[in-house]
Amino acid sequence: MNNIKYLFILIVMFGVGLGLLGLFNPNTEIEVEEGIIAPLRETWDVFNDTSSWKHWKIQDGELEWTSGRPGKEGTQYTIIRSPEVQVEVSIIESHIDSLLILESRYSDGTSKVSSIGFAIENGQTMVSHKEILSTTGFLQRVNLSFNRSSIEKQTEEQLEALKVYMEKGE
Repeated sequence: MNNIKYLFILIVMFGVGLGLLGLFNPNTEIEVEEGIIAPLRETWDVFNDTSSWKHWKIQDGELEWTSGRPGKEGTQYTIIRSPEVQVEVSIIESHIDSLLILESRYSDGTSKVSSIGFAIENGQTMVSHKEILSTTGFLQRVNLSFNRSSIEKQTEEQLEALKVYMEKGE
């Protein structure tokens, strides 16, 4: 009887541990903000200029257009990072100079909704990037929970690279 009691306690503790890691929640939120000393419209234009991405976007690969134009609602494109890793991106909402909402679907089944906001604050263009990542499988959730900080760091580095690119005026 004692063994069953200890087994039950162990199972409950394991479930609580997984819950604390966020493994029962298929969504992970990441939010990063960066101030850029550049005009808002110029920042918006560079963010949506795919030819400039190679200078500041980290880990993007070859870009294939499906439809639409950069920064426009309804635009669809695929980022090919490798033959195994492809990301299908759709702009689901666009408000010129203020907000982009993107939906991305990864080849491993992970998806994310990104909200990228642009605003003027204390004479700087503030770019805020919020992502909600969703996974379908338990192992993807385990991976995502352990890699959350590296994903957040990559997003921070990307906005910092955009800032450097904008402020150098390249």
